[in-house]
Amino acid sequence: MAARLLETAPPLFTLIAHAMGGFVAFEVMRRAPERVARLALLATLATADGPAQTARREGYIRLVEQGRFEQVAEERIPMLVAPAPPPG
Repeated sequence: MAARLLETAPPLFTLIAHAMGGFVAFEVMRRAPERVARLALLATLATADGPAQTARREGYIRLVEQGRFEQVAEERIPMLVAPAPPPG
């Protein structure tokens, strides 16, 4: 993914990454830091996944392969978006 990004990006660009995209961003920075003018990392980790995160991601992959992406979105959205405040 990092190689593809570097093939298609302009010579100098701003890189914004969210969640797993942070892993790609770190690889881009390893390969071509001189091409990244600015870097924004949002809700990502600098460390590799632990066993629990790996298992969760593998579960998401299985659901998507089964055509059940909606189930993945239903679980992930509450983790990414704050709940609406109560009326009043």
